[in-house]
Order: sequence, then structure tokens, then C-alpha cells
Amino acid sequence: MITKKRRKQIEKLAVKTRKKLTLDEKENLRLPSYLRLFDIDLGLADLSAKSVNAYLTYDVKKKKPKIYVDAHQSPEQFLYSLVHEMGHLLLEWQVDITSAVMNMEEIEKKQRVNKDERLLATSYKSRDRDGERDDSGSDDARKEAEADYFATCFLMPRRSTRSLLRWACEPKLDLLDAISTIAWYFDVEQRRAHLRINELMGKEKGQ
Repeated sequence: MITKKRRKQIEKLAVKTRKKLTLDEKENLRLPSYLRLFDIDLGLADLSAKSVNAYLTYDVKKKKPKIYVDAHQSPEQFLYSLVHEMGHLLLEWQVDITSAVMNMEEIEKKQRVNKDERLLATSYKSRDRDGERDDSGSDDARKEAEADYFATCFLMPRRSTRSLLRWACEPKLDLLDAISTIAWYFDVEQRRAHLRINELMGKEKGQ
């Protein structure tokens, strides 16, 4: 489980990253074109027969990171997978989204994908089903949970989401309407919207 202090740090980074990308709150689906303006390459891959739905690499020749996402995912799943891998890049490698300068000594220690690319992070389909989480306390589980939370905060900013909830919940809370509204507005899956609503209303497990 991510501590309250760490959550605040991750959320602050997500908000800061959106501002650096000059991404308006209703422009989530335009994120891929925004990223291409900076130092991050994007790639579609046929991962339908693989156990992963996205992964992050670094091209030592081009000197820039690249995010691969399964081409068979829905637009909402694609977007979440993309931002999840961004979370790995920013949180674990502590780079600036607008200038991804990496520690080459550490990069070279990573597994080779091909002659030029090194594998930095992988998102597995098994842990993504039904929003399941690994509570084993391992370092990998922590990294996955933090990347998930980064994606949540990036795609559904707290202030905007709260405003939409107030609008959707008048005169009283209709959870199904609230979930549908948040999911539609931010282009996320309904289960992701439900988790964010629970968090903002203090109903998340452990709160």
C-alpha cells in the first residue's frame, strides 16, 4: 500500500507533468501526439499473444525512451497503459518529461530487447484484470502500485474530478451516473473511474 505522504508526492508530479505537457483536462486522448513533441517515442505492438499489455524501453542509439502499447486494447485501456509506463519512467528514473536524460550506466545493466533497446519496465495483463493489486509488499509490487496511482492522478485530476462529482451528484449521489460521467469525460474505463471516486470520497480500502 502506498503511504499518504507518497500519494501526495505522486499526485503532485502528475499535476506538474500535465502542466509541462500543456494538456487540458479534456485532452487525454491527444496525449500521444503531445508526447511526440518531446523526447519520448511511442510504438504500437501486437501483444495479443503475450502476457504483457505495455512495456518501456530505452534506445541507446537515439538516446530516448520508448513506450510500446498493445494495439489491440480499447482507447481507454491504451491511454491508461501509456500513462502507467510514463509513471515508471518519471517515478523510477526521475527524469523530466520534457527532457528525458537517463543514467546510461544503469541503462546498460538492463535486459536487451534488441541491439539498441533496453527493457526498463513491463506491465502484465494478469495484474490488470479486474483492477487487482499485488499486496505482497515486494519492490515490484510497490513500483506497479505507484505507476497505477500516477496514471489515475494524471488522467483524472483531483480538482476537475471533484468538480464533476459535485455536478453529477446533485441533488443527491447517483453512483452509476457519477461513474459514467467521470469515465466519459476523462476517457477512462468505468472501473478506473469507480476507484477514483471511491478514493476521493474516502471509501478506498484502508481509509
